[in-house]
Amino acid sequence: MNRERILRTLWRTAISVFLFPLRSTRLLIRISNLLFRLTDEVDGRVRQLEANHTQKIVPPIKRFDGQDELGKHVLERLPPWKKTATIPSDIPIIMSDEEKKYYTYIGKFFRGEGAVIELGPWVGGSTFYILAGLAVNTRFASQKLQVFDAFIWQEPWMEAYLPPNSEINLKQGDDFKFLFDRYIEDFKDNVDVYQRKVLARYGNDHISDLVWDNGPIEMCFIDVGRDFEINEAWYKILCSYFIPGKTLLIMQDWRAFRSVPVMWFNQTKMFTESKGSQLELIHELRDGGVATFLYHGDQDRQKNR
Repeated sequence: MNRERILRTLWRTAISVFLFPLRSTRLLIRISNLLFRLTDEVDGRVRQLEANHTQKIVPPIKRFDGQDELGKHVLERLPPWKKTATIPSDIPIIMSDEEKKYYTYIGKFFRGEGAVIELGPWVGGSTFYILAGLAVNTRFASQKLQVFDAFIWQEPWMEAYLPPNSEINLKQGDDFKFLFDRYIEDFKDNVDVYQRKVLARYGNDHISDLVWDNGPIEMCFIDVGRDFEINEAWYKILCSYFIPGKTLLIMQDWRAFRSVPVMWFNQTKMFTESKGSQLELIHELRDGGVATFLYHGDQDRQKNR
């Protein structure tokens, strides 16, 4: 203990000696951002090593045709989904090429033991790639993707992702479900769409609340927000329908906590860490924000049943 105290004192003294002469707030902020990036790289490497240490998923999750088995892949340069072809689409989307490949890849591991849900599809770009993976999966043949969104326009970020010279003219608070319906017209028979809100925000008060009472959920794609409150809200609504050891939670914006400068609302990592052993990180993409967690549930509660 004395050695630790001595080391802490020496560290604080060295930092004070280095920082005290500096008078530029801009320089200090740059140093802070640099240290944050370094810490993030170290934390990422720790997550990668932990995944490599126990690479197998227990119980195993196999591809629908038995040709492959899901493994843990965290921040790898050549994960198995990199071999997946990127299917072209004209639907506006806020996803990297690796994320498109991943969504197409992960759908092939659906086993038909519960529903597939998408929270927050925007105008349908992510919906397209989720269905691209499920379409070849024979175990999804008799099912539909369950899609939920408030479909309330938010400026200015939504407009920034529309095609150049777009004639779409929407204002803050406008209903844009018609736009989603237009873009998914070719595959509308494969989805059930519900206009629902997770929390009352951004002028969506008049929209009905998200509910689910239609049995187990096997896959859940989430893109409804980054702060702790909204993630806690959908989790509370849906978690009783998750299947321990089987349900996959694919979080579109999980890696947003890495952004520099740090933004207070990027609390995705804080949210998943708050669940402790209930959620196990199994996939984290290098290019984009996606990370996937395997739901284990409240293990202490399960033991006491």
